[in-house]
Amino acid sequence: MILSCPSKTFLLGEYLVLNGGPSLLLGTEPRFELRVQRGTGVSPFHPESPAGKLWARFANITGQWSAEFVNPSSLGGLGASGAEFLLLYSAIKASQAVSVEAQLEQDHSEMLQLYWELSSQKGARPSGADLVAQARGGVTLFERSQGRLESTSWGFPNLGFILFSTGHKTPTHEHLQSLGEWDSSALENLTRQALQAHRIKHEQNFVDSVRKVRETLKFLGFEAPATTKIIDEVGKAPSIRAIKGCGALGADVICALVDDKDIPRISDLLSRKYTIIANHHHLSEGLFFKSTHVLEAQP
Repeated sequence: MILSCPSKTFLLGEYLVLNGGPSLLLGTEPRFELRVQRGTGVSPFHPESPAGKLWARFANITGQWSAEFVNPSSLGGLGASGAEFLLLYSAIKASQAVSVEAQLEQDHSEMLQLYWELSSQKGARPSGADLVAQARGGVTLFERSQGRLESTSWGFPNLGFILFSTGHKTPTHEHLQSLGEWDSSALENLTRQALQAHRIKHEQNFVDSVRKVRETLKFLGFEAPATTKIIDEVGKAPSIRAIKGCGALGADVICALVDDKDIPRISDLLSRKYTIIANHHHLSEGLFFKSTHVLEAQP
């Protein structure tokens, strides 16, 4: 059995989701894979990771497996930990004869509850929005507090995005443990403006709102100094209409909103110093079974 899911990037809402607020996520290439076959029950995951704990929780099933997790990139910020959990959870469900279509029709609440239980840690718990986005693929709007989950398209014919790596990695769990109380009202208002602009495909309003979201994240102290330096340098290019870090402290991945016609040129310029991850032409489908051979759990 071979399962795959896309990488994830928080375009908006990486901090708001911690309290159930709105977010907009991108599911792109490269894709993660989990390959499962009959075996000796040795886990490929760190035993203290959510996936490692999930493997142990369902040892009656995974004890009959040999598994390999394939991470296509050494870059941080793309959702490897979430992919581990999502793909293993989906493999376990498939072994119980739950199809991928049936899994995607569910509201993901069971998966998220189990993920939160196995991700127990000090400080703010992970939102699980990355798992949902990787399950759905493409562009996902997720707001847990409102029970809102929408799969949508990029939808801007003249505007694209470029995701590139900063070359830095931030341990998200450590940052979340140290996150105290903060006033989210301004950030939430601006994020909702951006989401509304995305919904009605108003390009300029979307660009303006994303720019203001970035400024607010920086003001709140949610932008790593190295990211600020890169944004201040790269953002001077006239074809880059807005730019922001994505995820915890915007430390791992940066998203640049660029006129579609300038995507090749700006990508070439960025690639001279940074690693390009994807652009809007690389949006990728969600959870997918590459092999239809399902390992059913043995009694």
